[in-house]
Amino acid sequence: MTNKEKPISFSAPMVRAILDGRKTQTRRCVKILDGGLVKYPGSSERWCLDDVNVVLACSHGQPGDRLWVRERIRILNRTSRLDGVECKVRYEADGEIRVVEYPSRLALARVGTCMPNGCYREASRIVLEIVSVRVEHLCDISEEDARAEGVDPSIVGEKWNFLEYRAGLETLWNEIYGAGSFRKNPWVWVIEFRRI
Repeated sequence: MTNKEKPISFSAPMVRAILDGRKTQTRRCVKILDGGLVKYPGSSERWCLDDVNVVLACSHGQPGDRLWVRERIRILNRTSRLDGVECKVRYEADGEIRVVEYPSRLALARVGTCMPNGCYREASRIVLEIVSVRVEHLCDISEEDARAEGVDPSIVGEKWNFLEYRAGLETLWNEIYGAGSFRKNPWVWVIEFRRI
């Protein structure tokens, strides 16, 4: 079977965590069908969540597959050439500026436009290789895995004042999915990756 390459979006803080080497895992919600089954999009096969093969339903990929990171960019200028278009873009996460070549068939946003949901493949500067995939309840995350999520830790306890990454992940999750969503303990894909 051939390895696949798919896009995945990350916020600016998570992109910085990947660039710094602090983020090596991501959790994404599992889409569960009526009856508690999971299936890969476009497939007729279905798995129970406790089936060892349920990881085959992960729409983000399998070990060996690659994920190209979509991140927020701003188009600074654009130059037409005979063989296509060249754009200067700035990456929101760290301000890096790059010149990117686009095929002319690609529809481009106007100069000055911020592309909030990421960039085209040609402008992606980060590629990740999936190392492993598993499924678990969100609240089952260990402190070590929460740290691998690249989140900022929370300071916990007035008396002890110690850092806890799990609490930091809970804060971030609730910001993204709404207040109290972490405590709802959804099933999530745990995707471990390495930057290549």
